[in-house]
Amino acid sequence: MEERRMRAADLFRRGMIPAEIARQLGVTHQVVSEWRKTWREGGGAALRGAGHAGRPRKLRTAQLAKVARALGKGARRQNALIVFEDESGVSLPPSVRATWAPRGQTPVLRHRFVWKRLSLAAALVYEPDGSDAHLVFQLRPGAYNQDTLIDFLSDLHQHGLRPVSAGCREASIQGTVLV
Repeated sequence: MEERRMRAADLFRRGMIPAEIARQLGVTHQVVSEWRKTWREGGGAALRGAGHAGRPRKLRTAQLAKVARALGKGARRQNALIVFEDESGVSLPPSVRATWAPRGQTPVLRHRFVWKRLSLAAALVYEPDGSDAHLVFQLRPGAYNQDTLIDFLSDLHQHGLRPVSAGCREASIQGTVLV
């Protein structure tokens, strides 16, 4: 991708229009517009590194390493599994292909449906010495809450018959070591 950005910078210097650059490089016009803005603000050097995808980390690398060492040290001492848990949900609304209404009026869709929701909780489970790892997941209708997540981790604990050291990210029902 960096090669494409560098080629785009060359084409910007030559005065080529964004639509033609997008066509030549096989990217969208919107991507070219973003590159152009970056190029105008910082030149070709600004297009060199794409940077880290996703949201910025809340912890520096050294802090992450410290957390990992602390989790591992406590887990080894207790022969506990190290567990990182997360959950997600999906809903399945009915698909609508096309609508129409007289010009100037917003179409109103009336559809009797019940949103079907499915949630998934997943855990990455590591041995304290790093010798093995497992992915464990559970599906359930509806949504997870604090009680159902505690049940999920408790089931995990009972299945393994070993202590569990849980690492949780910050969120409304997470952020605390649950088990």
